[in-house]
Amino acid sequence: MFVRGPRGPRRSERPRHVIDGYELFRIRSSQRTGWCRGTPRDGPRLPAGLPALPTLADAARPTSRRRGDLFQGCLSRGGPSRARRRLPGPVVVALAWLAGSVPFSNIAAHRRAQVDLRDVGNGTVSGTALHEVAGFGPLAAAGLCDVAKGTVGPVLAGGDRPMLGAMAASAGIVGHNWSPWLRGAGGRGLSVAFGAFLPLAWPGTVVLALGLALGRLARRSGLGSFLGAVALVPVVARTHGRAGAAAGVGVVTPLLAKRVAGNRPPARPTVGAYAHRLLFDNDAEPAAGPPPGAGRSGTAVAGGSEPAVERGRSRRLLPTVRSPR
Repeated sequence: MFVRGPRGPRRSERPRHVIDGYELFRIRSSQRTGWCRGTPRDGPRLPAGLPALPTLADAARPTSRRRGDLFQGCLSRGGPSRARRRLPGPVVVALAWLAGSVPFSNIAAHRRAQVDLRDVGNGTVSGTALHEVAGFGPLAAAGLCDVAKGTVGPVLAGGDRPMLGAMAASAGIVGHNWSPWLRGAGGRGLSVAFGAFLPLAWPGTVVLALGLALGRLARRSGLGSFLGAVALVPVVARTHGRAGAAAGVGVVTPLLAKRVAGNRPPARPTVGAYAHRLLFDNDAEPAAGPPPGAGRSGTAVAGGSEPAVERGRSRRLLPTVRSPR
């Protein structure tokens, strides 16, 4: 029996199975039970039938930060004859995109207030718009559903396929931001990102939540979420290595792309307008110009709608014509 003791893994004297000179020992922990390859009896040659099994030396190394690395590549419960069946990568990405495309916020708004969130405010299908039309209860329910659908892709990918988990997380956010059920409209993907980082790299959820909370306190939630997205990749790369960095890039890219694109083009499509969207997640308010009918000097011309004071000034400037006595 191969178990994990207080100072690391250990095994019994007799192996359970021998294949091509390799001893297979059963491993057991609180996470899963599987099989690992032992030391070869006839030299270091790797048999063709066991290319994915880790050696006992690999299993004896300290476990990494990600749980389950000790058993990466081991066969599933039941011995070497029954291998673990997993979904192919394209299927995982497609299911993640399909789960992310479900617009829970718009469904809640339609059922509670018979309102399409694409017609509210700037057209963003988000929790803020849902709270305005339906209140806190539907907002909490839809928010939990959005977080849950963000976890679908990474959970289906598994802990031993971190790159696939990053791609699935990105696909879920893309489906949320450009939902086919809303003709390409959608939200900003922040709540879906919360759920995606829970199984991938939980510090990412903390960073995004802190950025949003600080932005709310400063009454600049768009700027706060932008700063959280900027700090996301360095933090998860520090805590989870390359896998965390890949997950951070896969999540941040659709988040920032949706901020810039929005659900409709800006009134004046300039570089400054798109930069304002990227930083503050909204369109800049147009500058207040002179009143209709005003000239360059600020005084009204004939037919304008200037205030009474301006009308009095213009009347005093006009020449007066006296009637003959």
